[in-house]
Amino acid sequence: MDKQILYWTMSLFGTAIGAGILFLPISIGTGGFLSLIIMAILAYPLTHYSHKLLAKFIYKNDGLDDITEVLDNTFGKNIGLLIIISYFLEIFVVLLLYTIALTNAIELILTENLGFVDINRVILSFFVVAFLMFIISRGLEVIIKVISYLVFIFIISIFILSIYLIQFYNGGVFNDFSIDLINTQEIFKSTLYVIPIMIFAFNHVAIISSMVIEQKKLNIKSAENSIDKILEYSHILMVFVVLFFLFSCAFVFNSLELNEANSKNINILSYISIKIDNLALQYIAPIIASIAIMKSFLGHYMGTKEGFEAIIKRSKKINNFSNKSLSIFTFIFVSISCFTAAVLNPSILDMINKIIAPLIAVTLFLVPAYVVINLKKMEGYKGISAYFVGIIGILATGVIIFEFF
Repeated sequence: MDKQILYWTMSLFGTAIGAGILFLPISIGTGGFLSLIIMAILAYPLTHYSHKLLAKFIYKNDGLDDITEVLDNTFGKNIGLLIIISYFLEIFVVLLLYTIALTNAIELILTENLGFVDINRVILSFFVVAFLMFIISRGLEVIIKVISYLVFIFIISIFILSIYLIQFYNGGVFNDFSIDLINTQEIFKSTLYVIPIMIFAFNHVAIISSMVIEQKKLNIKSAENSIDKILEYSHILMVFVVLFFLFSCAFVFNSLELNEANSKNINILSYISIKIDNLALQYIAPIIASIAIMKSFLGHYMGTKEGFEAIIKRSKKINNFSNKSLSIFTFIFVSISCFTAAVLNPSILDMINKIIAPLIAVTLFLVPAYVVINLKKMEGYKGISAYFVGIIGILATGVIIFEFF
């Protein structure tokens, strides 16, 4: 495999597989056996076709425009700006979520494993954010390399943990299964429930634009082929790793136990360290979680920067910023925002269900489906996959409407 294709494959995987995978098994607690089966069926098509259509949408635009400029060219300034704001907020809120999750994971290591007491949240948050922003300050190439290296550690860790759990298999959620409970209404309800958390768990829209532009820069003639390879390799890898981990957790814990983890608002690695008596897991689990979150943060920063600077450039009062000044302003804005979120420590699950999932659905599902179905230049990609992506987007936004009303 070409070295740069390998880097981008690992980077897409690294951006996607972060905090989301740590909450995905817990969602089975409410949905039960049906949720697990639906996840297994939808995982690859939901992930692959949505991101592929978005990548093709950006690729078909002339030049090296990023996603924000492509949206402007397609929908016009006003509607384009609304979609760009949605795109920015989706990635930005995920960035804040990862900052909170990483701070909590490190706090857990310090208090539970290393015996520290009375950890000052403000000071801890400052050092966590400072460390992350230091890596970002080193530039895109360093970010990609750091993500790529961390991905290997994460893949190995999750894979080994999935194998380790085999010895504790007891049937888990499969013991709760009853054929009498399966009906059309239950299938629809379970599908509606798992879609938002799946969208979040497999989402890597933040890095798609950067990947497509980089492939076009390297070799415009073979760019589409490289894009297809990167998407296929990364999606097969992430779906395999996630489903193996998901089924391992499902065979160990039943619905009541997973609901208990949900009620405590903790991720699955924390719950594993609590329920399984193993001293090594008490140290390793939060470290694995920290690696997953950190690499996803780095990937999402690129998308946040892209969206934020696109919005700033549209302001008549400050659109004369130089690129360097704008990058510095973005860096400061993100640093302050992440530090504030880490200190305040709002509920992660609420952020996923009520804010992040519907925003992702707009950018990753509804927009690509619309342009492929309606734009002439995209008609070569029109097919059943476009309608599938559109339906998933409608269901995802429907879940949010149900949450509020």
